[in-house]
Amino acid sequence: MKRRLGGLLLLLAGAAHAAGAGAQARPFEQRFGDWTVACDNVRTCSAQGYRAMDESGPQAGLWLSRQAGPQGTWTAQLHLSGSDSPELPDGTLAEVRVGTRRFSRVPLDTDMPAATLQALVKAMLEAPQMQVTAAGSTATVSLQGLKAALLKMDDVQGRVGTVTAWVARGKAAPSQVPAAPAMPLIEAAPPPVQLPEQEARPLLARLRALPSVRSECALLGEAVDEADRLPDATLFRIASGSYLLLMDCGRAAYQISSRLWRVTLRPQLAARPEVLPDVGEPALDLMNADFSEGRLNTWHKGRGVGDCGSSRQWVWTATGFALRTADESPDCNGLFGGGPGLGLWQAEVRTTAAPAKR
Repeated sequence: MKRRLGGLLLLLAGAAHAAGAGAQARPFEQRFGDWTVACDNVRTCSAQGYRAMDESGPQAGLWLSRQAGPQGTWTAQLHLSGSDSPELPDGTLAEVRVGTRRFSRVPLDTDMPAATLQALVKAMLEAPQMQVTAAGSTATVSLQGLKAALLKMDDVQGRVGTVTAWVARGKAAPSQVPAAPAMPLIEAAPPPVQLPEQEARPLLARLRALPSVRSECALLGEAVDEADRLPDATLFRIASGSYLLLMDCGRAAYQISSRLWRVTLRPQLAARPEVLPDVGEPALDLMNADFSEGRLNTWHKGRGVGDCGSSRQWVWTATGFALRTADESPDCNGLFGGGPGLGLWQAEVRTTAAPAKR
């Protein structure tokens, strides 16, 4: 059995090293037991485990992340909610029990010291659960699936069989770990400028009546001529005779869905959907969207309290929008905003041009 495992680890290590430092990584998210792991386009990997969303009482969880490359930095944050409120005071320190091991004065909701993290991970790999206590609040986190999640990280980052691995540790030097792929570079363009309400009103009225807009926006329905029922809409000037239209097109109890169109005035008024690049399928429905200073941000809530969901940011360029960040918070964990989340995409932004003038 040991020979078979050793052969498998060597095979994985060889395949990862053969991929090379410059190979583009394919972002993914995968579930192992009670843990979820994700790796992004530059092989930064993160994993998280939380108490089940349908259990009452305090919620606890642990988020782990590591950058790619021989010297990939480890980061970890521990979370615990209060017994009567979602958040404990800043600076609260927790006691963590893993099997017979006890860790004192572990900080909550901030980066954990490296020495504490390494000792904690070592203890957790063979334990079924972890108990977290602070300020009269106690919760248990399942560790089922953690070892598989960290092994997946080792594999994706090419650490299998090296001294840098979390799980599949071997004797190979850190130099055998492939370097991280280069981060994509986005050249930001001068941002489109929002039209004042009075200037935008006549064009918005014409756009709301366009069949190509009405058919894509459920909130328009039959209310095109009823000003008090019209969905919110904003126009941004790209250039003379060219605009972006951002309009609310769906409403739920705790979030709004918007659509984005590219508008041209010549040879006749026309609007076509602006299809945005994403990690998987292109994005059309934009949840809780905000567009300002050339940055389009969305946050999709998995439930009303906003403790799970996904977020995206796009940057305006000379040819349209480019994806800057994509993050997922798949576990409804009682932490507003879903906590640090799991990264699926990151890119660097460079701005070289001056802002556009009105």
